[in-house]
Amino acid sequence: MFNSAKDEFWNTFTDFSSEDSSQGSPSPLSSTLSLISLVPDFANPLPTSMDSVTIDSLRINGVLSLPSESLQRALLQSFVECVQPAMPILEWQNFLNSIYGRGNGHGSISLLLFHAVMFSATTFVDLRHLHAAGYSNRREAHESFFQKAKLLYQANYEQDTLTIVQAMLLLTYRVDAKDGDDSSHWIGVAISMATSIGLLQDPAGTRNFDHSAKLWKRVAWACYTTDCLISLRLRCRPNIHGMGFSHQILTEDDFEFYSLPSENQIISPNCSIAYNTNAQKELAHIYIANTRLCICISEVLDFRGKVNHIYASTGSPIQRNNRDNTDKATRVSISEYKLADWADSLPPSCHAPSPDSSNADDPTIAVQRSLLHLQFYTTIAILHQLQPFPSSKFCVQHAASQITLIASELHIKKLHDRLSITGVTAILVALIIHMSQLKASPSPKRNQAIENFQSCLEVMGSLRDVYWEAESVTEWASKAIM
Repeated sequence: MFNSAKDEFWNTFTDFSSEDSSQGSPSPLSSTLSLISLVPDFANPLPTSMDSVTIDSLRINGVLSLPSESLQRALLQSFVECVQPAMPILEWQNFLNSIYGRGNGHGSISLLLFHAVMFSATTFVDLRHLHAAGYSNRREAHESFFQKAKLLYQANYEQDTLTIVQAMLLLTYRVDAKDGDDSSHWIGVAISMATSIGLLQDPAGTRNFDHSAKLWKRVAWACYTTDCLISLRLRCRPNIHGMGFSHQILTEDDFEFYSLPSENQIISPNCSIAYNTNAQKELAHIYIANTRLCICISEVLDFRGKVNHIYASTGSPIQRNNRDNTDKATRVSISEYKLADWADSLPPSCHAPSPDSSNADDPTIAVQRSLLHLQFYTTIAILHQLQPFPSSKFCVQHAASQITLIASELHIKKLHDRLSITGVTAILVALIIHMSQLKASPSPKRNQAIENFQSCLEVMGSLRDVYWEAESVTEWASKAIM
């Protein structure tokens, strides 16, 4: 299904306008160097089926070279602290050890996966590291690493389908794309690949034993949760909903807890997550809670999609009959009950953050716990938006207030730049709700809405360097209240 896209893509990067390349003859470089020597020491070699024109294209576009060691270290630490906890799809300890022990053997890491890891981390790494490496801004670095991963994918470098799924999940961090290759595109590719190997079904009798059962199950759930959270942002039905996803819920036993050896200096000692197994267990509990929440999110988005379809066909909610309203009320009540049950059953490590307790938290734990509850309150707000029930207005406003409180606390602690795009979605939802209250008559509630709106706008404005979507939202919101 991707052949035509591949042809067009490669025409762009392989037109060297030379007689030799047009005849397909190998270049001097590709004919004298082995496939193994072309890639970094820790990486899998290029496949023998790859032609010389493709190899030269990869080399010319910098795909076969590595960033500076200092930038690698910074990006890998950002990955461990900000990406892996929210998307635990790597056996990251083995991944880091393989990079550190580069001379100990070939074929241990996919270069596609490596560049995808680097790409995802550019969202969160301190901008100073990118400037030091010669990038003028975050967008430039983001796009550079994205294109390297995309080139390898289009070149059919990687032969292992699970590894491709892992890389595609990481490419969903591309949320600002005028060419259409955004998060919704890459989650579609990931799900398509996952379906082809039976990854979404219970692994009994079907699992590829080249990978551990724990990794297989975590990657499957990452497909599910990523699909749900992208759909939450775009207000659409998840792709996986109704596809027969049959994995049991994750447990602590599905994760590996491992302290990185002290001699592995690729990660700074100040990255406590890499060395603290108790902190790793807390992050696992948060992610497990996230998978359970995404089950609720999937049902809410499916219900919302059906309601929108009915509204579109009838022209107005008023035209719906009493039975439709009764069914709708029942679905809302069921969703409310499931969300309340989710909140009530959270273990202590996943309880909503508070200004007092979060001071003692590891920053990574504080951010992931906050994101969990930002997603919860976003779901509450979306469930009750446009609902005619007496409690709906209160639920929406309460959700917006809680989103504002959580985001403001992260901003005060200077952790807001670790928020994923889901956090931006939550703040946008709160902004819109607060804005709707600004037209009310002067009152204490209106004054609180103004204060909350300004708080959300401040946090959103501080995320403009990380997410370009935040920049457009900030400009829109600022003009809307002028």
